[in-house]
Amino acid sequence: MCLHHILTCVMVTYTYSNALIPAGATIMFVGDCTDIFLCCFKMTVDCFKNDWFSAPGFFSMLFSWLYLRMFVYPVYLITGLYF
Repeated sequence: MCLHHILTCVMVTYTYSNALIPAGATIMFVGDCTDIFLCCFKMTVDCFKNDWFSAPGFFSMLFSWLYLRMFVYPVYLITGLYF
């Protein structure tokens, strides 16, 4: 987890020093969008303790993570930065 925070600080510093602030902000925004569904899933697990309430939260978190981090991030963001 410490490596994750170190790399995030390196990325923010790199984008700021090379005038790539819109690209860095977009990448961080896409990463933070999945955290909304993660928090909702944790809330349903902690509050309801029932699989019927937890399952939709889990699948929405899973879908958002797979779509945003495995499709949008490499296909649109990384490709758009380099090509």
